[in-house]
Amino acid sequence: MKTCKVKNILAAASVVLLSTLNAQISTACAQGSLTPPGAPAPTMKTLDQIEPRTPVDATHTPGSGNNVFVISQSGSYYLTSNVTAGSGQNAIFIATNGVTLDLNGFTLSSTSESPIATGVLLDGGLSDITIVNGHVKSSITNNGTIFGGTGFGYGIFYVGTPPVNMLVSRVTVSGVNFHGINLGAGYTTVVKLCTVNVSGNTGIFAGMVSDCTALNCGGTAISGYTVQNCYGVSVSDGVGVDAQTAENCFGMGVGNNGGVNAVTAHNCYGLNNTSGPGISAYNVLNSYGSSFTGPGIDSAGDVENSNGGSYNDNGVDAANALNCNGSTYYGYAVKASSAQNCSGISYGSGTAVYVTQTALSCSGNSSSGYGVYAYTAQNCYGSSGSYYGIFAAVAQNCAGSSTSGIGVYALAALNCFGSSGTNYGVYAFDTATGCRGNSSSGTGLRAFIANVCHGTTSSGTALNVTHNVNSY
Repeated sequence: MKTCKVKNILAAASVVLLSTLNAQISTACAQGSLTPPGAPAPTMKTLDQIEPRTPVDATHTPGSGNNVFVISQSGSYYLTSNVTAGSGQNAIFIATNGVTLDLNGFTLSSTSESPIATGVLLDGGLSDITIVNGHVKSSITNNGTIFGGTGFGYGIFYVGTPPVNMLVSRVTVSGVNFHGINLGAGYTTVVKLCTVNVSGNTGIFAGMVSDCTALNCGGTAISGYTVQNCYGVSVSDGVGVDAQTAENCFGMGVGNNGGVNAVTAHNCYGLNNTSGPGISAYNVLNSYGSSFTGPGIDSAGDVENSNGGSYNDNGVDAANALNCNGSTYYGYAVKASSAQNCSGISYGSGTAVYVTQTALSCSGNSSSGYGVYAYTAQNCYGSSGSYYGIFAAVAQNCAGSSTSGIGVYALAALNCFGSSGTNYGVYAFDTATGCRGNSSSGTGLRAFIANVCHGTTSSGTALNVTHNVNSY
């Protein structure tokens, strides 16, 4: 009996314990309603919500007057197809500030017989404008220096007051009668990665122009305050590249205009096949200029580490020339107030190195002109076929050679060597000190006072000296 009673008590206790645990487990693992709250709805943003844009079409940007389309509200716009403008029509007219226009790879063209309208025309004085990714194309051609045909007069242009805070990028313009891309002279206008081919006047004009090409331009090809990594060619009376600062540029000009005109030209190549300078700049560094009848490099300031060449004018013409090379036929290969470590060569009757003040460590070679011509020539070498090897008021530590002219010709010659075939090896008006002169059939050394000098000749006079001090 007692055993059965104990068993009954234990069974009852087990039931109570299990029911307690079951209640806790049920409470911990309870589930919510599995019934959906409603139909599924999209959670992603639309493209218009991410980047609100408006198509350029008759519905959203209806035209008026001479404009196929007019953008009159600020915002972002894009083309959905090519646009063809009719007679005297602008393809797109932007009439308000704060507009981004994506040409979206499409082309603006014109069939106008009178090329006076514009691909994209801006109202006067606009700000915060961006135009990208497309083409403006019409049918103007260049026949020598005569531009004519049908289509647009301008690629991208403005009315009245130039725009500010404007960017044009990745746009090509071809065959326009006047300006390709012209944003005016503001400092805050930028054109980059654009190409213009055939424009009757200016190719590209903006505050800053970079990585652009303008070819076959009737006026200046590329113009800006800062022009970098650009290639500009004018085929009429214009400048290739015109800038305050031109860097890594090639420019070709025609007429009296330079290939590259700048205040500072750095790593530039300027070319003019007629009468203008290859490069015309106040400061020229690491550049090359070439011209037919004008100067290769023309500078009122400093020319450094540069080369200039001209057929009938000066190769390098500068106030100060440092580490420069010049070549010419009939002009001065290097002409400067002061020249250091420069080399000049004249293939005709021109002067190789012409310096009005001091020529230091320079070398000049001329067929029949002056090798080195300077007020003071120091550590220089000059050679001439039939004229002076070195001509200076003061020549120090110099060597001059001439086939039939004078090797070294100076007021005072110090430690110099001169050689001539039929004339004077060294000719010093005043004093020759420590000099040696040699002539095949002329006079080896001639001076008023010769101090420790030596003259030699094969068949002429070795020494012609008024006052001889230890010379022979």
